[in-house]
Amino acid sequence: AARDQLLGFCERLDASYADDVLRHIEAAVLEIRDAEITTFLAQLPADVERHRIRLADISGMVGGFEAERVANAKAVANRLAKPAGPLCALGCGNEGVALTDGKHVFKVFDYWKSWQLESTPGYLRTLVGAWRNARSLYPLLAFNQAGRDAVLTYPFEPSAPYTGGHGRSLVELLVECWQYGVVCRNVHPDNLRVADGRVRLIDYGADIRPLESEREFTVMCQRAWLSFHCHDRADLKALMRQALRRTDLPELAGFGHFHDAVLRLAGERRICEDIALKLAGQPRRVLDYGCGNGRVAKVLAEAGADVVGYDPDRERQKHWQSFSNGRSHLRFTNVREEALDANTRGRFDLVVCQRVLCTVEDEAELRDLLDDLRAAVAADGRVVVTLCDPHFTFGGPTPEAERELPPGVRYEDTFVWHKTVRTSGRRRREVHRPEAVLLREFARAGLREARRATVPTVDLVTFQPASDHVAFELVPIQDQAR
Repeated sequence: AARDQLLGFCERLDASYADDVLRHIEAAVLEIRDAEITTFLAQLPADVERHRIRLADISGMVGGFEAERVANAKAVANRLAKPAGPLCALGCGNEGVALTDGKHVFKVFDYWKSWQLESTPGYLRTLVGAWRNARSLYPLLAFNQAGRDAVLTYPFEPSAPYTGGHGRSLVELLVECWQYGVVCRNVHPDNLRVADGRVRLIDYGADIRPLESEREFTVMCQRAWLSFHCHDRADLKALMRQALRRTDLPELAGFGHFHDAVLRLAGERRICEDIALKLAGQPRRVLDYGCGNGRVAKVLAEAGADVVGYDPDRERQKHWQSFSNGRSHLRFTNVREEALDANTRGRFDLVVCQRVLCTVEDEAELRDLLDDLRAAVAADGRVVVTLCDPHFTFGGPTPEAERELPPGVRYEDTFVWHKTVRTSGRRRREVHRPEAVLLREFARAGLREARRATVPTVDLVTFQPASDHVAFELVPIQDQAR
């Protein structure tokens, strides 16, 4: 118990003092003699009692101190920032008073420690005008200073307290901080507001610093996760301090998925990969059926395969020439019959069909397509089919895409839905089919599942593992030779 009490005291010290102050305290403590400690302990009870009496005497004046602080802040804001109308107080914090004229917020800094005064004003000035396109960070419009008096101005909008939830918006706030190269060292529900369904950061001051290490960004993400997960905990601030030293806290369970979602959206982790290539192995002859711009066909040809890329969309041809130039073992065609012709060189030992099935709504067209894949593959060959993972059609948004489903549909139904790809902003039309339907259609065409692979991602609502795409590796059913 004594150890835990001492650890808690050390954590409060660490949260309250800058490193240079702690080093100064440590040096001073090393110079204290035993006799001075004995005298201090003997006088401590009387000192505590005198302090208690003093606090009782001034307790009735606290409201007056805050009112005086607000009045002083209004005078400073009127002098330095020239508000458009009468000011009212939004709140008082450790380092300043927030006021508004209904159009802008004016944060009047009335208490800066010496180390904050040396570095913070200069850094805040560099951020004025830097976030004009931000959606979660308020753009800083002006920073006016005269001596120790300073006012930071940014837009005002009606908002509500942050009371947890809004996970996707919280992730977007962290991504913006990453993109603009800043870190907030005091992410906490008290410093967040919700406006038009979006989480906004409202604490701009000494805790906004340049992003200089992944570690401090991870700590900011931890504080955001605990704000999301434990917003109503009375001991939240202590919990955030514990998280700096203990990654095994029960409250951090699930943080890994949350952190992964942030890094994916920030572009620091690849969102999607070519799972067809993961299952491809080292084939000799390949047909890329529905090859699109030909990128996968090019990769397989560079690995030594003899590749034919087929796509009926003639718009794709503009990409093919640069890929096939100088490569005799890579050719493209818009003609289906030419792609399927295997009379001269034998059937393909690998047929790839990437994200084509999930664009085909007509059942007869789907069956014709699967028949083509089966007809093209050799008896000992493989077919790799990739499509949107049907098990996660009804999941939340992911770092890759937003989902739009028609009302009233069920997993057991076959229906058209839409996704908006984040990287391109393109809206794609997709067809959902239950897995049982897909496997039945594979079998009807003479193909059976040998194995599968998925592209793991994160659900931005639940922060649970999800999957955007699945790849089925199919092999011919031998008693159904074509």
